[in-house]
Amino acid sequence: MPDLPTKPSIEEKAEALAPEPIVARPTDWIDAEAVTRTLRRWDTKVRALLEFLEAGTKEGMTAGEWQIQARAWASLGEMGRAVKAYDEALTLGSVLKRDFATYRERADALAKLGRYPKALADYNRSLKLRPDDPDTLNNRGVGLRNLKRYEEALADYNRSLELRPDDPDTLNNRGNTLDNLKRYEEALADYNRALGLQPDNPDTLYNNRGNTLDNLKRYEEALADYNRSLELRPDDPATLYNRGITLDNLKRYDEALVDYNRSLELRPDHPDTLHNRGVTLRHLKRYEEALADYNRALELRPDDPDTLSNRGNILLHLERYEEALADYNRSLELRPDHPSTLYNRACLFSLMGRLQESLDQLRLAIARDSSYRAMAREDEDFDSLRSDPALGPEFERLISEPEP
Repeated sequence: MPDLPTKPSIEEKAEALAPEPIVARPTDWIDAEAVTRTLRRWDTKVRALLEFLEAGTKEGMTAGEWQIQARAWASLGEMGRAVKAYDEALTLGSVLKRDFATYRERADALAKLGRYPKALADYNRSLKLRPDDPDTLNNRGVGLRNLKRYEEALADYNRSLELRPDDPDTLNNRGNTLDNLKRYEEALADYNRALGLQPDNPDTLYNNRGNTLDNLKRYEEALADYNRSLELRPDDPATLYNRGITLDNLKRYDEALVDYNRSLELRPDHPDTLHNRGVTLRHLKRYEEALADYNRALELRPDDPDTLSNRGNILLHLERYEEALADYNRSLELRPDHPSTLYNRACLFSLMGRLQESLDQLRLAIARDSSYRAMAREDEDFDSLRSDPALGPEFERLISEPEP
């Protein structure tokens, strides 16, 4: 190894570097303890110091120094750089390879980058070294939930809560997973318990409990929770979006539209918000604006069956029948036998004069959801089918109450 220069003062270096961009490639020897002290004392200069270290030669840096740099990058939200530094630390450090926390920390950074399979591998390594660490179990649960492996996530949260029963973050996370599993009453119990523990993030818990209350059709209670959450964090786009859904369920469409508009100002081009604003605009009979929202949502997410089906509904209303049919067909390719889309395609076929196809589609829709039988009785879209001499009697038999 070549000789290394005399150690300079890290504090002096950070002081000098902070105001100006870094252009040099230093080769200075790095003292890990001094760096740690500097990171604590020079909060406004952390990024400058780290960029100085990153620009320098990597030769001679120890595993511990890489780990310090990784943790500092993570604290700044620079997860890509943090992962690279953790990689270096684990390559060099035989001791770190036996440290459960280093694997968990790299996993956390990978998860924030959306690299869940790799994060899961690191959580597994960490738990082999310390099987009953409640934080790692909780964090692996988050990764599993993001991979839609809900039952496995639930098992991790359950074990974490056996070890640390009153952790509000884990209760919140388990509540989210129970909501995904449609176990809404259990989810509600977890949110209630977490809120009783004076958590650091009550706004998030109010928002999440609001989602479950909405799923339980307890819309006024959901609205109260979203209002509490927005009092604490007024410009959260996700909570504004969720409150918009509840206001739409309450048929308070103008208020829902205000929330969707504000959410999209804060989080432009979010496909779910565009889709739901389109639904609300349709309720308000602002069809061209609804169509524009569906078009934009489908530019961002072309194969979403709900948005395709709902755009088909708008096109049907605008009497653009061939375009509507193309959307229904594509939606059913992606999600075959969906009763709502089958029913809407039956309506469309009736309006297009394709009466046998209309009857066949309606029969399929009713077979999958019998509530469409009553809906069809009152639906004017089936007037052509209803009055047809050949098919009208068969239509009437189909929509009549089934024999007891």
